[in-house]
Amino acid sequence: MTKKARFISRLNTLSANEKNDLITFFSANPVFENRIDWNNKNLKIEDFQAVFALSGRSRKNRKNTIKMFNNYNCKILGQTEDFVILVPLDWYCAKFLASFECGGEGAGWCIGSKCTSRHWNYYTEDGIVFYFMYFFERHPVFGKKLIIQINNKNKACFYTQKNRYNSFNLLAEFLHSVLLAGK
Repeated sequence: MTKKARFISRLNTLSANEKNDLITFFSANPVFENRIDWNNKNLKIEDFQAVFALSGRSRKNRKNTIKMFNNYNCKILGQTEDFVILVPLDWYCAKFLASFECGGEGAGWCIGSKCTSRHWNYYTEDGIVFYFMYFFERHPVFGKKLIIQINNKNKACFYTQKNRYNSFNLLAEFLHSVLLAGK
């Protein structure tokens, strides 16, 4: 039994069924553990309701988002409850990612120019790789989507939807905090 399962089992405010449901939920969805204040020894089922709602919404959004990318030449690298990261493999995918059809918000990236693949070809032939990050819910700092550019010397930067250049440090700190949360 995990540490969280033992903690849940000792909560006197929950019924046996609620404890079993919570243990099952967090065993299947450990990514949501950081949404609970585990220092609170008097947790009630109501304290978990927001996490259940977030889980349901995230699963629905993730499913729809993954389907959204199925018609394009890309490789999905990973996803969390909050975002998905992928690599566009051709200009048609980059064009889609920059469009309003992808998440209802457009982006000003030249590699996704609707008119021509010239910029995409220029950058990718020079060895630059692009990673795309799509947030299921609008992120307060990064927006709905962003693109990460890594050149052949492993120098990285990223661009927001408004095509604003940003140092990779801000994004690296965010990814570090999200991917290592609760560990």
